[in-house]
Amino acid sequence: MGFIIVAIMALTIIYGLFGIRVIRPAKVSLKWRIFLWTVLFIFYTVMPLAIFFRFKAPHSIATIPLAWLVFVSFGFFTLAFPALLVRDASFIIIRFARGLMALPRLLGTRT
Repeated sequence: MGFIIVAIMALTIIYGLFGIRVIRPAKVSLKWRIFLWTVLFIFYTVMPLAIFFRFKAPHSIATIPLAWLVFVSFGFFTLAFPALLVRDASFIIIRFARGLMALPRLLGTRT
């Protein structure tokens, strides 16, 4: 049970950050925005569903296709999540460096 809770928390962070940082600021119509959030929600819910099918119905016809959907979607988001973190961290570092470079000018000291 602990694994499921940790997995759902990790999924919430990964998929939520992707939605907030990519889908929300995208300049697309409302129809596309709803579609993208729906796809993101489906990818979010399919992993716990695949785990459930593995334990409760291992010989079900839906188990293997569901597992492949999980592999592909989680693989994509596993690559996209660090890319978003690196992008955000680089923006923070650049902003901090610009602030440090402007500090002497703001303090009125000569260089």
